[in-house]
Formats: sequence, C-alpha cells, structure tokens
Amino acid sequence: NALNNAAGTFYVDIVPNADGTLDLGNAGAEFAEIHGNAVKSAVALDVDAGAKLSLDGAGGIDIGVAADVAIDIDASTLDIDTSDNITITAGGTGKLVDIDASGTLSLDSATGIDIGKAEDKPIDIDSTTLDIDASDSITIDAGSSSKVDITASAASVFKTTAGDFSLTAEAARVVISGSSGADSVKIESDAQFDGAVLIAGNLDVNGTTTTIDSTNTQFEDRIIGLGVSGSNGNYSNLDVGMIFGYGEKSSAQAAVRYVGG
Repeated sequence: NALNNAAGTFYVDIVPNADGTLDLGNAGAEFAEIHGNAVKSAVALDVDAGAKLSLDGAGGIDIGVAADVAIDIDASTLDIDTSDNITITAGGTGKLVDIDASGTLSLDSATGIDIGKAEDKPIDIDSTTLDIDASDSITIDAGSSSKVDITASAASVFKTTAGDFSLTAEAARVVISGSSGADSVKIESDAQFDGAVLIAGNLDVNGTTTTIDSTNTQFEDRIIGLGVSGSNGNYSNLDVGMIFGYGEKSSAQAAVRYVGG
C-alpha cells in the first residue's frame, strides 16, 4: 500500500498480469511516471508504446550494464545519431562487431574511413571476391620489418586497363621469382630495357635474327665459336665465317670465312 510508505517517499509494487507481462499506463489518457534510482522486475518487462518511446537521462543511459547481459535489438532500421564518437568495446575473446547483412553493407564517410588505425591491429578480410574501386590511387604501406604478401591458390592476373603498370622499389631491388624451372619468369611480349642489363647465368637466344646495335661491342671471351651446336659441337661441311658490311648491299662483301666441302 503506497499510504504505508515512509514520510517523503513513494513506492509501489508493480504486479504482473496473468501472462507474466507488466503494464505501465494504459491506452487511455492516463500514463505512469516512475521516479527513483531503479525499476526492478522479476518477470519480463514488455514496454509497448503507442507512439515514440524516448529514453532520456541527464547523466547518460545504461542498458544491461549492471547485470552484463545480452542485448538484442530488432528493428526495420537502426539509426544512431551522435555529435561525438561511437565506441563499441568487446571483452574476452568475443567478436567486436559481427555484421550479417543480407544486402549490401555500406560504409560512407565524408572525411574518410579508418579501420584499425588507432590501435594498429591486424585486419582479416575473408571473402569469395575482393573488389576495390578507387577514383584515385590505392596505397598499401607496410612497416620497415613487414612485407606485402599476396597469396593466391590459383593462377592470378594483375593488370591495368589504361596506362602503364609499374613496379617500383625506391630503396632496393625489384625481385621477381618463380618455381617452373627454365621458364620460371616468362615474358610473353616484347621487352625494352632502358638501363644496363646484367645476366649472371647463361644466355640462350632462340630467335630468327639477333641484332646488336651499339657504339662498341666488347667480347671478353678468348674463343668465339661459330656454327657450334650441342655440347660437343656440330661440325658439318658448310661454310662458316663472318661478313663485314662494306659498300652497297648488292656488291660483294668482305668476309673472313672457312669454305666447307
């Protein structure tokens, strides 16, 4: 009985309905106002507002803090407006945010989107496909002791549909390696080298015509073999020698040769 309360205080016991729910106010003009430090209920508290349900606390609003219980929000849309930061903290080994969207999940910010920047934490993206569209540059920065490691379980293609595709190392070398024997690095189109080329291994040129166009050509080998093929050589009865371009192409050319037969 509220009339038995101590002087200066007011409290009542809210009795649940037969179905276990609690009613605050009714469908008429009357409504209930609850003032105090806490509202406690031993049964489920079902708040059904005919209009907008507003929660307003001068010091803030805490939901599920004291008991550390699960909070489930089901809504056709969820709109959170804040004048400051939105912070989501997960303890233990649980997932910080687990978003399961049946449609497109969009992140949109007028000034940019930072993921994992403040705490410098790893980011793991699992997807059947990863499509990154940018109207400007895409930059991947790795620390001094780190590397950018892209692993694919099948044949992969890196391409550009317009302009040059450039690989640049500003402080060291560009290293390309493969695991397919003699053709581990395969270039399927014409190539141009604008700087010096150093070949540490053997050079085998299989083409129709080999042209060397330089001011001076220097061979450090003491013996040069002409018409030699195979490990033991292939010596036939054909002519062998060198021709020196001189005069008109139609005229006889100077040559040093061995006449076979």
